[in-house]
Amino acid sequence: MALELFTNNPSTTVPSGGTDAPAAGTQETWTVTSSAPFPAASSSATPPTQFHVADPQAPTELITVVNVSGTTWTVVRGAENTTPVAHTAGFTVQQVVTAGVFGGFYQNGAGGPLTVNGNFTAQGTVTAKAVIAGGVPTVAAGAAAGTGATVTGLAGTDLGGSFTLTAGTSPAAGTCAAITFGTTLPAAPAAVILQVVNTTTGALVTTTYPTSLAATGFSAATSAALTASDAYLVSWVAAAS
Repeated sequence: MALELFTNNPSTTVPSGGTDAPAAGTQETWTVTSSAPFPAASSSATPPTQFHVADPQAPTELITVVNVSGTTWTVVRGAENTTPVAHTAGFTVQQVVTAGVFGGFYQNGAGGPLTVNGNFTAQGTVTAKAVIAGGVPTVAAGAAAGTGATVTGLAGTDLGGSFTLTAGTSPAAGTCAAITFGTTLPAAPAAVILQVVNTTTGALVTTTYPTSLAATGFSAATSAALTASDAYLVSWVAAAS
């Protein structure tokens, strides 16, 4: 099983590759403008390493990057049962966190043994109290998302997932979505990492933040109004206390 690698908010463009829509699982070679912001995935490493990307203009397809050599990427199209799409020439890709990555880690029972599907490497002393799995959350659009705002494409678990929020009319600053955990946690999350991408424009939204952290869920808020009718891909990771 490959080890997933991460860096903070990397993106690049793809001048060669990705403009076709092959069968899911097809391996391709792409040329990108720069690999510098991304992890150094290697199919020859032990264990093999990889990361996932998506086109913010066509986020329904997940792509696994299994090898990076300079600006040449080896990718696998249609990861995690998604359907490959033909991307626009020169499209942008950004690293994404997928439900499959989160699903590889879970804990059996309160205070029970930690089970890892994959590889776990530690140096020094590890002391942890973790709840990596969770129930199936629900999400409701907040008033600040505008009249008629909708939530679609919810995926993941309480402690990690994503959904698409389409802004309604007259959005404003404030709470734009409320995430309710399917299983109440023992305590409020110690932290929530929130990433929001405007999939209509491809821009990373930097005005959003998590708020109202509780054992039952949290909210996503924005300090500046969203754009009416634009679609936003909202992803989160919650660290249990």
